[in-house]
Amino acid sequence: MSEQEDALTKVYDLMLWFFPQAGKFPRDYRFILGDRVQNHLLDVHEWLIKARYVKNKLDILRSVNIRIEQLRHLARLCKDLKLVNVKKYEYFVKELNIIGGYIGGWVKSVERR
Repeated sequence: MSEQEDALTKVYDLMLWFFPQAGKFPRDYRFILGDRVQNHLLDVHEWLIKARYVKNKLDILRSVNIRIEQLRHLARLCKDLKLVNVKKYEYFVKELNIIGGYIGGWVKSVERR
């Protein structure tokens, strides 16, 4: 599989994992923090699909990298507010780092062309 397919699959799997987690957040945080993380994940997924089909991929991939960094900070906030335990936080960040690696590989392959 290519970096594109790997990144899309990982983001999709992360959405499948996180969306039920957000549903368990207390009401005060579910619609602020839970929705924000879900929307960021959806943005990343949509932008990766778009990047497969547009000519200027670099701008989109850079936006994806920024969104992934934002997700890392949101994940930390979820942990610090005790909305997710440390084990779930570590899993989330590990998956984001893997996705970031795939995006970095994709950027390098685009830059070489």
